[in-house]
Amino acid sequence: MPELATVVPRPAYLDLIDEHQAVGFTHRRRAVYILTLPCVLGLVVGGAIGVATLPLYFAIPVALVVGLVFAGVVRWRATPAVVKRVGARPAQADEFLRIDNMLETLSLTVGVGWPNLYVVDDERIEVMAVGIDDRHACLVVTSSVEARCTTMELEALLAHALVRIKDSSMAPGTVGVLAVVPFGGLGRWVWSRLGPEPLEATDHRTVRVTHYPPALSAALAEIRDSAELSGNRKRPGGASVGHLWTVPDLGECTLAVGGVGLEARQQILDEI
Repeated sequence: MPELATVVPRPAYLDLIDEHQAVGFTHRRRAVYILTLPCVLGLVVGGAIGVATLPLYFAIPVALVVGLVFAGVVRWRATPAVVKRVGARPAQADEFLRIDNMLETLSLTVGVGWPNLYVVDDERIEVMAVGIDDRHACLVVTSSVEARCTTMELEALLAHALVRIKDSSMAPGTVGVLAVVPFGGLGRWVWSRLGPEPLEATDHRTVRVTHYPPALSAALAEIRDSAELSGNRKRPGGASVGHLWTVPDLGECTLAVGGVGLEARQQILDEI
C-alpha cells in the first residue's frame, strides 16, 4: 500500500511576512506617485524660468532637473518637517525606560530597525509613526503615554506604530504633509486615490503580532478618554499632520482618513 504524503502546513508567520511585503510595496509606490505633485510644480517653475532665459533645447532639461529637485527636497525634508510641526524633541537617554525596553523586543518581533524616538509634551495619549521608509523612521510619542498606559496597552500602541513602519503606511502620509496639503483641492483629490490603507487593516496585523486584541482595543479607548480629559483641544501639529496619529480626529484632519471610526475599530478588535 503506497505511503501517504505528509502535508506540512505553511506557518502563519510566513503569510504575515508576505502580507507585510506586499502592503509595504504598495505604500512606497503610492508615496512616489504623490511626489509627482511637487515634481510637476518644479517642471512648471523650471520651464518658465528656462523659456524666459534660455533656448528651448536648454529649457526642457532645466525644467526636468528643477522638477526632480523639488520632488527630492520634499521627500527628504518631509520627516523632519513633520517632527518639527508637532513640536517634538528627541527623547533623552533613559527618559522612557519602559518604551525603550519594549521597542528593543518589538522591533525584533516586527522586523524593523529601532526608530528614532521623539516626544511631545502633551497630556493626551497618542503615538505617531513618521518616515519615508523603515530605515528613516521616527516614532513620536506624547509625554503621557508611558505614565498613563498599562504594560499591555503600551505594548499594543508601540506595536501598532512599528507595524505602520514595517508596512510603510506612514510613507504616503509623511510626504503628503508637504506634497499634498499645499495643493488644496487638487492635493486632496490625489490623496483620495493614493492615501494609505484603512487603519483597521493595520489593527488586524498588529494583533497578529501581539496575539492579544483586547490590549489594542483598551489602548484606543485610553486615547479617546485622554482626548476627552483634555477638552478635545487640537492635537500637536494641527490638522495638516492629524492623519498620522494612531486615532486621527476625522473632523480635524486636512487629509481624509479612510475606513471606519474609532468605535467600529474597537468592535472589530473585540470580535477577533
